[in-house]
Amino acid sequence: MKIVWAISLSLAAITAQAADKTEQRRNFEGLEKRLDAMRPGTPKFEQGIQGLITRYNTGFMNQDLEAILACLDQSFFKITMETSRYPLDPINWRPDLFHRGENEVKEWLETYLKVSVPFKNEITFSQVSYTGNTGIAVTTETGQRGPLTWDNMTNVWLIGKVADKWKIQGIFVGSMAPLVGHTSDSSMPIAD
Repeated sequence: MKIVWAISLSLAAITAQAADKTEQRRNFEGLEKRLDAMRPGTPKFEQGIQGLITRYNTGFMNQDLEAILACLDQSFFKITMETSRYPLDPINWRPDLFHRGENEVKEWLETYLKVSVPFKNEITFSQVSYTGNTGIAVTTETGQRGPLTWDNMTNVWLIGKVADKWKIQGIFVGSMAPLVGHTSDSSMPIAD
């Protein structure tokens, strides 16, 4: 009787351990999926942020104000980097614009679109990453906006989640050096 009881306990222990291991494996697999979803460079997120920036640029190419507005937050800023001299040195950065509120952003875009013909831009994504509700994309771009052109310009896009939607919050733009026609009045920025 003692042997049967010991075997029954052993079998119960083995079954419980197997169930625990199965549960641990399920928990681990669930954790692994959640970590993959949060890991920078996850294809789904990368495609989403690349799509957001691509839609923004396509909006300019198509002169589609509503498409562009759908990509931007209600507050938007732009910093221009002088890329001809040490682009990563903050001493070469300058404020370009900051617009607050949907109406202010829309008014800026209406004016900006008028001088953005033709608009062409080829984008290569160098880096896309995120943590929580903030993301960043680094791009290399070659294109044209009106009479201005750029070749292999590095831009840094700052992305934030607003009401469960990813929006462009701001951009650090490599400038077309030298900035021809630039004045200290940044109401109509020259660099893109």
